[in-house]
Order: sequence, then structure tokens, then C-alpha cells
Amino acid sequence: MKSLEQYQVLDSGREEMFDEITDLAAAICEAPMALITFVDKERVWFKSKVGLSCDESSRDLSFCSHAILQKNVFIVPDAARDERFKRNPLVVKNPKIRFYAGAPLIGRDGHVLGMVCVLGRKPGRLRRSQRQALRALARLVMTELELRRSTADLQQLELEAANLRLVRTMADQLLHEIGNAMVPLSVHQNLLAERYGDPDYRTSLDAALTEGIRRVSRLINQMRYLAREVEHTFEPVPLQTVVQDAYQAAIKTHGAGSAGLHFDAASRPFLLHGEVAALTHAFAEVILNALQANPGDPRVDVYCTVSRQGAASAELVIDIRDRGNGFSPEVAKRAASPFFTTRSVGPGLGLYVARKVIEKHHGHIEIHRPTNGKSGGVRVHLPMPSIGGTGPG
Repeated sequence: MKSLEQYQVLDSGREEMFDEITDLAAAICEAPMALITFVDKERVWFKSKVGLSCDESSRDLSFCSHAILQKNVFIVPDAARDERFKRNPLVVKNPKIRFYAGAPLIGRDGHVLGMVCVLGRKPGRLRRSQRQALRALARLVMTELELRRSTADLQQLELEAANLRLVRTMADQLLHEIGNAMVPLSVHQNLLAERYGDPDYRTSLDAALTEGIRRVSRLINQMRYLAREVEHTFEPVPLQTVVQDAYQAAIKTHGAGSAGLHFDAASRPFLLHGEVAALTHAFAEVILNALQANPGDPRVDVYCTVSRQGAASAELVIDIRDRGNGFSPEVAKRAASPFFTTRSVGPGLGLYVARKVIEKHHGHIEIHRPTNGKSGGVRVHLPMPSIGGTGPG
């Protein structure tokens, strides 16, 4: 039932508040059994119960499936004498129900979702005050459910508003970045007719084209990994392969001829499990950030250790350290946020994209500052593939 699904209550855990309502219903109506029920397509599920051990019943056998057809308190004084129920297994056999009374749980759209009901093993009736109390308890249940639904709706609206703000910020940043990449190309295009024969101009044009293509291509890759989910074509891949390929990609973007990579785990066969292209892109962004940390000494040190999480699980901890001064506490908090950058070029998406890719591989990224004479940088945590397992995908 679509109306019931909107409240996200089916198969939820026991809650003290609802148990107190069923206790109160049983006490007020002097009944040995009480339920808060919700009627699904094929079953009646019990959110709370007193005096019964089962968690649900078939809709075909339930009293509540009859009760939800009206919006008043539904009463069956003696089920054994009622043509609708006298052959019902719940009446003939255990729990041998003879008396039923239920107040409807009515949603905001007017649909009856379930009941607050009491049951007895002897024929019975409700006094007027008991019927009123049962209706009040049903309204109390719905007040709580409507409050939760409104809170969930508000959170969804806030999330959508935040996403819209992010889209607007993204559009502004991308426009700025693409515009910056186009400026040198536009300048050279205006001079093309009159200066194409000049060797210096052609050298400058080639450099402008190379840099423009590099910046826009990197932006396209970042957008690709932001816009889509990581594909579940996970496969084992040596960490060394990912790091080396990522370093080459970072060098191509950075353009530093004097850059260097020290990988202390090159001789150890550490394995990752994931989408190779996505992991390579994530590590390339982290390594590029390290290369840019110290333009005068663009070298990167990569260290890898294994952290045991338990008897059967372990994770790889990959430290990617630069030769710079490290992140300040303020910058460290925001370094992996979208569109945050301390540099004059780029939209500030590198570490954010890397973080999203790593998280989709069930890992996480942390920024660490220089300590005990060690350089600062980025620490990547990724689960190791289990032997014979299929990995996080």
C-alpha cells in the first residue's frame, strides 16, 4: 500500500513509546491482548503487541483487514457468533479470539493504515469512555507517525536545497575554470591570421592548446567520477600498478620534469579490489596534490601498511606524503570539500573526487599534518580483498 509505505514503519524495531500505548489500551479496555497493527498487501504486521507472541498474521485471517474498511471503532462482541469470523482459525484455535475492538489509524490522505486494537478470549463490549480512549490512542500513534514523516520530508527538502546550491556552485566554478582555460586560446585565435608564420607564435599556440586541453580534460574526468556510481566490475589489482599509473597521470597533468616518486611497498604484492580506472584516478588526484605542495621539490613518498580490523578483516593504509609544509588545521578540515582550494588554478575538486571514489570502495581518506619530523599529506584507507571472496563490490 503506497500510503503506508510513505510512513516507513513496516518491519521497524520495537519502540518503548508504542509499547506503552498498547499497554495502556489493554489496561483501559480491560483486555488481555492489545496490538498496534499496519495492514500491508498480504499481511497484517504488528508494530507493538501485548499478550501475543507472533509478529504478524495473514491478511485473509485478520480482524484488522475488516476493521480498516471503516473509520469508526470496529467492534466484534462475540466472534464465535459472527458469520464473518466464526470459522476463522484464530477463533476456532489458539489464540481463540472471541472479542475484538479496534480504532483506525488514519493517514493524512484519509486512508486507514492499520488499527490500535484490543482482543479477548471471552465475549465483551466497550463502554463509551473506552471507545473514546481507544480513538485517542489511535490519534496519538498517528500524531507521532505524522511528526516523523514531516521531519523526514523536511530533511529531504533540505537535502534537495543543498544539492541545488551545490549544482549552482558547480556551474559557477566550472564556468570560471573553462573560461580561464579558454582565455589563452582566444588570444591566440585572434592573432592566428597575422602571426601564424612566426615560429615563436606557433610554439606559444602549441603550449596554449596543450594546457587548455589538459585543464578541460581533467575537468571532464572529475565530472565523470562525480556524476556516476562506481561500476561493480571490481577486480583484484596490485597496489603498485595503481600507484605507478596514477603517478604517471599526475605527472602528465602537473608537467613537472623534476618530479619523483618513492614507493616503499614496490616489492610487496599488496592487492586492492575495485574498479581500476576509478582507483587510479583517485590516487592520481591525491598524488597531484602532493606534487603541487612544493613546486621547488615536487616529490612524493608513498608508504603502505596493513591494519588488522579483526580476525578475518584487514585494510591497507596508504600514506601519500609531500615535501611541503603540510595542511594547517583549518585547511585540513576543508581540504576534501568540493570547490575548496588554496591555489589560483583549478576548481578545487581533486581531493573531493578522490574522497568520493574511495568511499564508494568502502574506504575513507584522512588529511594528516606533519608530525615527528614526517611530512604531511593524505592517508587512504581501503579494505583488502578477502581470500576467495568477491570484495566490497
